[in-house]
Amino acid sequence: METQPEGTVVPEAPVAQEPVQASAVVQEAPPPVKKKSVVGKVLVGLLILILAGAAVGLWTWGNNLDAELAATNTQLTELQGQYDQLQGDHDKLKGDSETLTADLAQTKTDLETASGELTKTQDSLAEEQEKAKTVQTNIDDTSKLMDVVIAVFVNDENEHGVEAKVKATGDSKLISLWADFMKKKDAESGDAFVIYLFETIAANLSK
Repeated sequence: METQPEGTVVPEAPVAQEPVQASAVVQEAPPPVKKKSVVGKVLVGLLILILAGAAVGLWTWGNNLDAELAATNTQLTELQGQYDQLQGDHDKLKGDSETLTADLAQTKTDLETASGELTKTQDSLAEEQEKAKTVQTNIDDTSKLMDVVIAVFVNDENEHGVEAKVKATGDSKLISLWADFMKKKDAESGDAFVIYLFETIAANLSK
């Protein structure tokens, strides 16, 4: 065996390759591509149409819902305005009612006061009427008594004329005193008649 000098590359001996067989060279064929069926395409198309219709329906429904919501909001605004107006009218009517109630209460008080005053006035009027009646009675009685005075002291009527005037007075005591004077014909009975006559006239005038 011969030694090689250093640095000398000894080429390797070629490896003997086995002969390639024809069966190994044949590659496997790719799997056949399945063609999509017509039914599948139709189903996909129908699904797309359904989804598109649903989307359009949802969009339309959303728009309608927005319109209805806007209309509802408008109605609510109008109703709120009407409610506020009614509330204002109610408050005004309530205030007017309270004022009217106070006025009615005051009117009732005034009527009660006026009724009391009217009752007092009626009582006073009745009292005055009674006084006037008494005064008129006194005047009538005094007038009849004065007829006796005139008959005796002015006209110097006879006994029958004076007696008629005395009886017209309706004064029982004066009538009795006149009868006593006509019976006795004295100064004492005559003075008693005249004194009572003038005392009665003075008493009537002082009432």
